[in-house]
Amino acid sequence: MKRKVKDVSFVVFDLETTGLKPIDNQIIEIAALKIDNEGNELGRFERLVKLYKKPNLDPFIVNLTGIDEELLKVEGENHAIVMEEFLEFIEDSVLVAQNTPFDISFLMEYYLSKSDMPFTRFNLDLINLSKFLFKNEETYKLSSLVDYYKVDYDQTKHHRAMYDVEITKNCFVKSLEMLGKEKELLLGELFGINKTQICSEKQASYLESLMGKKNHFLNNNDLFTKTTASYHIDFYVTRKG
Repeated sequence: MKRKVKDVSFVVFDLETTGLKPIDNQIIEIAALKIDNEGNELGRFERLVKLYKKPNLDPFIVNLTGIDEELLKVEGENHAIVMEEFLEFIEDSVLVAQNTPFDISFLMEYYLSKSDMPFTRFNLDLINLSKFLFKNEETYKLSSLVDYYKVDYDQTKHHRAMYDVEITKNCFVKSLEMLGKEKELLLGELFGINKTQICSEKQASYLESLMGKKNHFLNNNDLFTKTTASYHIDFYVTRKG
């Protein structure tokens, strides 16, 4: 937490999904850019994911994203391979997204249900950072944030993952410029602005008892937020019994 932001890499990412509920719906596209604090690209990840929960896409999703069943059949890849590759791509980078809780919930749902793997990556929400910088605005949608940050944006390209990632990245880099222009920003300070709360020892201990992973969370609870811990606890209490 005492590392400087300039020494950290970030993975700005976006998901397209078949719906809003992780338990019922699935990821159909992942796009991500790995960058440094100045926005220099360190890596790029872009995959379509074959359908594995339901055989059909809702027409609303097709219209919204431009992704249809035929495209997923032809260009989509096996979900297990894609998700494993995405973990490798992230490495120890900090995740960044617009409305991060939505995207993170799909990642946690996948890794918990498919591999029983806790998902403990630190993450930042562009919305929270923007609320700190631009107080009392009516909306913090991406289409509004581009105006606040003065970032070029083509509304007709919205809802394909990589384009949204590019725009989110540009806004995020500008937020870092605004936050760090007075002094060198520490990662802990950035998490504080983002209102990141680390999970308590009580939460970590309870997770260990639920998941049978002795010492994993107590030794690594600085990588586990309260929100993430709550999601994992709910998963194991309600669905694993």
